[in-house]
Amino acid sequence: MSMFTPLSKRLNPESVCLSYPNTTPGFKNQMTSVILEFIHSLDSNILFKQSRRFVEDYECELCRSIGVDVYNPSNLYSLTGLKYHLEEYDGESYLDALDIFIQLIYSDSGLEQYVEDCGLIEDINSILKSNGVDLRVCDGMCIRISEPTIQEEVISPAFSELGRAGFMNAQSDLIEAFRHFKEGNNPSAIHSANKALESTIAYLIEKHGITVPKDKMSSKIEALIGCGAIPREYETVINSLVNVLQFSGITRNKKGGHGTSDEKTVDDCYAQLAIDSAASAILFLVRLYEGAE
Repeated sequence: MSMFTPLSKRLNPESVCLSYPNTTPGFKNQMTSVILEFIHSLDSNILFKQSRRFVEDYECELCRSIGVDVYNPSNLYSLTGLKYHLEEYDGESYLDALDIFIQLIYSDSGLEQYVEDCGLIEDINSILKSNGVDLRVCDGMCIRISEPTIQEEVISPAFSELGRAGFMNAQSDLIEAFRHFKEGNNPSAIHSANKALESTIAYLIEKHGITVPKDKMSSKIEALIGCGAIPREYETVINSLVNVLQFSGITRNKKGGHGTSDEKTVDDCYAQLAIDSAASAILFLVRLYEGAE
C-alpha cells in the first residue's frame, strides 16, 4: 500500500504549531457519515475491494501517518470501529484523517470513475464550505485555500526568522497564539498575536537604544521611523498591519466584553486574521532589521 503524507505535514513540514481549521461536532458528523456511506457502497460493486479491506487499509494508514494507535480489538476493521476511531480524532488529526481518506481512494485507479459518478468530492467540498473550513479537495488531496497561501509564504518564514537570537519572546508569543487558536480560545489567540508583534517591536527598540515617551504602539513605530530603523516610506505598510491587529482586539472586546470568559463569541476568522497579520508584520520588521545589519 502507498504511504501518504497527511495534510498537516504538507502544510507544516517543520512541525511548528501552525493554525488549523477548527472541527465542530456538526462538521465531523456530516463528514464521517459521507465517508462511511461511501465505504459501505463499495460492497455493491464486485470490481472494487470490499469495504472491510478498504477499512483495513485506511486504519493502517491512519496509524502510520498520524502516529496514533486507533485500533479497537472488538471492532477491528469494521465500519462501526472506523466510526468510533474517527470520532476520537479532532481538529488537526481529524482533517488529516479526511485527507488520508481522499488520498487512499485516489490511489486506486479503478475507483476514479465511481468517485466521479457518485459525487463524493462534491459532497465533501460542500460540507467543508458550509462549515467554514478553508480546505477543498483538489487533485486527489486536501488543499488549504487561504489567500495568498499564507501558511507557506508568511507564517512558516516568520517562525524561522524569529528563531534567531533576540526574537525568542516574539516566537514564543506567536506559538502561543496558534496553540490558543487550535484549542478554540480565540480571544487569547488574538491577545497572543498582538503580544508577538509587541515583543518584536520591543526588541527592535532595545537594540536601537531608543527611548519612547509613551507606551503606545503608534509611539513606538514613530520612534523606530525617527531613528531610521523603519524607512519613512514603509510607515503606511506597518501601520496598516498594526491597525488590523487593533481592530481584531476591539472586535474581541466588543463581542466578549472585558473580563468575560465567553470565548465562543469570537469567530475563527478574527483570530486567523490577527495571527496572519501579526506574522506578516513580524516578518517585515525582522527582515528589515536583518537587512540593515
